[in-house]
Amino acid sequence: MYSLYKTDYPAYRYIILAFYGWMLLEGILRKWVAPSLATPLFFVKYMIIYLGLFLFLIRKERLSIKSYPFIGFVLFFIFYCVLQLFNFKVTSSPFLGVIGFVIHTGFITLVFLLPKVITERTQVDRLLDKIQWLVIPIFLLGVIQYFSPASSFLNTYSDKDSVAGVAMVGGHVRVTTIFSYIAGHTSFLNFVMLLLFFKVLQIEKLTWKNILLLFTVLLGVLNAFMSGSRGVVFITFGQYALIFFIYSITLNRQQFVSYTFKSIVAMIVLAVGMQFTEQGKTAINSFMERFEKNNDLSGRIADSFDPFKYVDYAGVVGMQIGSTYQGASQFLDERWRMPPYWEEESERLVIELGVLGFLVIMIMRLAIFFYGIRTVIHMDDKWSKLFAIILTVHQVPTVIIINQVTFNWVENITYWTSVGLLVFINNFHNRSQQHEASTKKYTSLASG
Repeated sequence: MYSLYKTDYPAYRYIILAFYGWMLLEGILRKWVAPSLATPLFFVKYMIIYLGLFLFLIRKERLSIKSYPFIGFVLFFIFYCVLQLFNFKVTSSPFLGVIGFVIHTGFITLVFLLPKVITERTQVDRLLDKIQWLVIPIFLLGVIQYFSPASSFLNTYSDKDSVAGVAMVGGHVRVTTIFSYIAGHTSFLNFVMLLLFFKVLQIEKLTWKNILLLFTVLLGVLNAFMSGSRGVVFITFGQYALIFFIYSITLNRQQFVSYTFKSIVAMIVLAVGMQFTEQGKTAINSFMERFEKNNDLSGRIADSFDPFKYVDYAGVVGMQIGSTYQGASQFLDERWRMPPYWEEESERLVIELGVLGFLVIMIMRLAIFFYGIRTVIHMDDKWSKLFAIILTVHQVPTVIIINQVTFNWVENITYWTSVGLLVFINNFHNRSQQHEASTKKYTSLASG
């Protein structure tokens, strides 16, 4: 029997634990402990994950097409990013390309390491239990931040400009919990809420443990509204609805009735918690105030679905990988060649990688998404099918490019984590089938 702390790949295990541990610690260190070291601290996670890649390469690990049917698309994307290192349209410095390459490809390594570390279903169940306990204090911190003044030590991310504008909603600070920025917090929140939903959908009876789970989800919903982010609220609840629909059509009539009843009860509990508590009402009212006053949502959505808006600047191969990354602006020698303003992921990908690069990355994402769909179809046990649905639905915003994956490092991590877990599900399913076939063969021989 395996656990998260016992594996045939101990080096990978330590790297994975260090990587995700640092993911949670980085914001704490950058905001409250050593803000003067913000830039060096930012790159520590890349050093950790590249150490994992180095070990993977020197061990000469083999990648089977059966486990990674999408690997050709990933390798071609990496190859294209390597070619971009020699694109010097807007800089004479090689550092811009190197930084861009790291930002675009750094976390792909998770797809190879996670299936080495996580090999059994029991590991996932235990890990999800630990995640639930971990996020409770994080979510509680978000509630405390929300009702604390902008000048509070807990809200040190709020500079003078953000206090007056973007980082306030309805007179309250937009919470970031332990993360440096709102975008990082909302990406983490969205992924964790999907994992918690996976646990909620498996509730068989109302125990104290499951009541605590529903309370944790309620805290997560509060944090979503308290972030002031329309994206995390609409995307998360949209994903919930999609997961509910997809999973429901795989059930028989009796299972569907039971499943629907439990889901309705859970929604009622959450609705009561939001509407009949002071914290819930305040968070919803403030969120709705921002939603009604800020009329930029339709424009931002339109920009997301208009990736070629700056194609006249970018051309076929783009301005250079990393050229729109905010942390590398000092390396732009010829900023005047670029568009005056950009924000959405799709337009930034075209600016950096060109039309060709945009097509390469989108085809790769589609290939991975179809891999997720195939996984959902092929799973024949309830646990694996539901987990595959959760992980595949998590990719939907990435496929339709309405979120920042490449340029939001937390979103980037959660994306490749979901892909790595899909590989685990397939590997686990294949091993289970092989074991079952071997058992039947042995039984047949013994009886004969």
